[in-house]
Amino acid sequence: MKYGFLTLCFDREIRTGRMGHDEIFKWASESDFEGVEIYLPTLPDLSWRLINQIRKSLEEYDLSVSQVSHATQFLCLDPKSKSYCKRYYSLAAEIASTLEAPYLRATSGFQVADKKAAVALASESLSDLLDLADSYRLFITLENHPGVENAYNVLSGIFQRCKSRRLRFNFDTVNSLTVGEDPIKILKEFSDLLVHAHACDAAKENYHEKTVIGKGSVPWKEIMKHLKAINYAGFLSIEYFGEGPHRTLIESREYLKRLEAM
Repeated sequence: MKYGFLTLCFDREIRTGRMGHDEIFKWASESDFEGVEIYLPTLPDLSWRLINQIRKSLEEYDLSVSQVSHATQFLCLDPKSKSYCKRYYSLAAEIASTLEAPYLRATSGFQVADKKAAVALASESLSDLLDLADSYRLFITLENHPGVENAYNVLSGIFQRCKSRRLRFNFDTVNSLTVGEDPIKILKEFSDLLVHAHACDAAKENYHEKTVIGKGSVPWKEIMKHLKAINYAGFLSIEYFGEGPHRTLIESREYLKRLEAM
């Protein structure tokens, strides 16, 4: 397995000007991370000049981009939002291609009460994104993420209905707990589609407040055991949004490495 982290982990440092992306990449390289997951909203703009700087900085520090992520929903119910979504994801796909990222993560953005309608609407909305994936030769990843796809039956329905080789699974270790589902079941059910994982932990008292991995309610021993059993060789991209990300990211990675070595 390979270890990286979401650049959103340094959101406070970026917003306050304490660190820029070049400093984050330098720290990641010096701390022996193998890659980073680029979260587009952490960038000050999406200009070609900046994306090219990001690409050169990643090359300088010998880091790969495990995935490109974003904050724009793909599930749109009106023509204007659909048009915006298509333009945004077109740009995101081009950025992912420029940074040589194999995966572009998509999230629906909101809930739909009727599960059958949720599957139908999400599948239809994903069609344009999957066309983009073909054009740029990358993959769209869906996550067990808050939105229509947070429940197993809807996420499974979307995968079955789309039937695209360009659609894959990004496993989040906490999100299933927020809806009362077993993350081990989710992982096992979608193992054949798994290409990327968000490694995070949280206490059951507040699943939205991430902790150091190993200090929360996520069954990490069972997760790592299964990942090893299926010979998962992709990234574990660590998510943490609290104070002191430098220390927390390293401590979390070392905990995961110890489990991997068992």
